[in-house]
Amino acid sequence: MKLYHITLNTGHARWSERSEVQPGLLTQLGPLVTQCEREHSVEVPTPSGLMLLSSLQPETPSRHVAVWTIRHPGGPALATWAVGMRARPAAGLWRQLHEHARDVVTRADDAPPAPWLAAWLHALLYMTPEGFVPWVHWLGDFERCVAWAWIDEVWHAQSDH
Repeated sequence: MKLYHITLNTGHARWSERSEVQPGLLTQLGPLVTQCEREHSVEVPTPSGLMLLSSLQPETPSRHVAVWTIRHPGGPALATWAVGMRARPAAGLWRQLHEHARDVVTRADDAPPAPWLAAWLHALLYMTPEGFVPWVHWLGDFERCVAWAWIDEVWHAQSDH
């Protein structure tokens, strides 16, 4: 299985394979993602200190989609990302993301093929004259790792894929 990973702000997209994520990292993230699903948030270590990973409920809940944000404790959300595993619920979630997202180059009526991972950086404060600040690249990796951990720990554990 591959995920179509796209950044809504830039339109940058690539196919992501599970094999790109180290198994040990998935073993560490799996319980955190499960806890986040259950408790709606969990602290995670990051290169810039502890951050809060939160699980959001999409407007139209489905076991085939998931949404998260990350923030410094007490701060605003830095990014939101979502996974759409099946075409119909994924298309609905894609439209919902575009209803809330600002400063994006992707279109609500042009959803990628499922399964996909879509990320929205909340502020382009991550930009410098040279490009994105270095930890934004970490964030892209983290989005992908959380998505694969959710697929392994939550989505695969559900019946009727």
